[in-house]
Amino acid sequence: MTLIFDDTITGHHMEFLSHYRDMAVRNKEEQYVFLLCQGFRQAKEKINWKDAENIKIEYLKESEQDSCQCGNAILKAWNKSQIVAKKAKKYKADRVLLTTLMEFMPFLLFLLPTSCVLTGIIYRIFLRDDKMSGIRLWLEKFRFLLMSKFHRKGIYYILNDKGSVQKLNDIYNTSKFRFLPDPIPDINNNEVHDIRDELGIKEDKYVYLHFGGLTERKGTLEILKAILMADSDVLADRCFIFAGKIYDDIKEKFYNLLEKARQKTDILVFDEFCQYGFLYNLCQTCDCILIPYKMVNLSSGILGYAAVFNKPVIAPDKGLIGDIVRDHGLGINLKDVTADGISKAFKVQPTNKNNNYAISNSVDNFINTLA
Repeated sequence: MTLIFDDTITGHHMEFLSHYRDMAVRNKEEQYVFLLCQGFRQAKEKINWKDAENIKIEYLKESEQDSCQCGNAILKAWNKSQIVAKKAKKYKADRVLLTTLMEFMPFLLFLLPTSCVLTGIIYRIFLRDDKMSGIRLWLEKFRFLLMSKFHRKGIYYILNDKGSVQKLNDIYNTSKFRFLPDPIPDINNNEVHDIRDELGIKEDKYVYLHFGGLTERKGTLEILKAILMADSDVLADRCFIFAGKIYDDIKEKFYNLLEKARQKTDILVFDEFCQYGFLYNLCQTCDCILIPYKMVNLSSGILGYAAVFNKPVIAPDKGLIGDIVRDHGLGINLKDVTADGISKAFKVQPTNKNNNYAISNSVDNFINTLA
């Protein structure tokens, strides 16, 4: 029996939960328990979730949900580990699968029954973080050391970073670290179409798309600032689309900047959880995808959308994202990921020279790796 835990539905979590569900349907002989947050009750309808005989969903109690969100990172890790260990014992789980493994480290290593295989996904590693130093770097390396030595059945998936997988296994003399492709959704081209007419966008407009959970670290505000800095003649034939929930950390600043930016160019905003079908249509409609992320030491599912729809990205030059874009010809890399650097990029119309990124990062490869 496999226990799958996730206490949030933001960002990529809903997408991954959908893939886990498909994995469960394929493995009918295996029983799966999904331990999820209360918000999933309504959200699952937006991803066309269908129940199966070998799937059971248990929702976190309000007190459990609160304990997962309260306090500092150490307290959260302790509380989450206690919950998962308790449920693993309750269901006699053979395996635990965690969407965000590092949020439980190192406590779950010691609380989980040794007979249970601990698996989970890692997004950020110290090898990719040149800003990490001192005691923080030492503690991070120590966490990885514990993971490599304790819980002999552990399998830790590094998302979309093959080079770092081998380095980690070499450093810690183990084979527990495995590569996991960042899944690209299966899209029926017959159900996707250009929606310029529906959105009131003229045919001669060059459309930029910025989507997902819109936060400070995604460079969302920098895009608006770049619009304010850009030459009016450059923006004359441009249109910008922002699609996705605008997080509270930038909401006030976003709308203040938006009011000014709309005086210079066409901007559409969909401040909501966007259904996948709508996002697919936006990707088909746009000419370029903007991902001027400030956090570059982890992968981004947006790169998969760019590959599938053959749309170029404007992305950072550094980190894992920079390497992926450069290695797979997915667009252009900005050495200066600031408002000034982005505004200068508006003068260029990049191309996507994708070399099978979409094939290697398919949902099937993702599921087969985790199954």
